[in-house]
Amino acid sequence: MIYLIKYLYIECSIIKYFKIILKRIFIYYFINIIKFFNLLYTNFYIYNDLRFYNDILIFNKV
Repeated sequence: MIYLIKYLYIECSIIKYFKIILKRIFIYYFINIIKFFNLLYTNFYIYNDLRFYNDILIFNKV
């Protein structure tokens, strides 16, 4: 009986440990994905602004 309780306790602690690790990994990757998309988004907008600026310059030259 004592061995069973010990075994269950160890199992529960291992499961808890894995849950914590998985949560940390998930949060880490989630944050990185958000950063990546944010970077794409900002780059896209900078690119559009530059295009717009070039159009204005071309228009002024004409």
